[in-house]
Amino acid sequence: MGLIQIEHKCFGVRIINILIESISLLMVLHQHLVVQITLSVYGMLRQDNKKPNFTIVNSHIYILQISILVFKQANQFNGCMIYNIRHWRKEEKKEKKRKRFRRIN
Repeated sequence: MGLIQIEHKCFGVRIINILIESISLLMVLHQHLVVQITLSVYGMLRQDNKKPNFTIVNSHIYILQISILVFKQANQFNGCMIYNIRHWRKEEKKEKKRKRFRRIN
């Protein structure tokens, strides 16, 4: 996402851009999860029968589990993105050291 912006010379600017983009993705998934929970609770409360319909309850629980799983995977993706940024910075520093060494020799 943000690794495309190579024209910046400061490392911190690139890292901040990437983290802002991944946090916005997490916020969207969190909002989706909140909407799924409220819709599920509303759907369970709006039943005509006094007895709960277990097929509806099971389907709502399944939807909630999928939403939580997606949210957890997004958090793992965020961690992988931070690792990739750190690895990329190390590679860039190594390349600068190689260039300095070539100039000296």
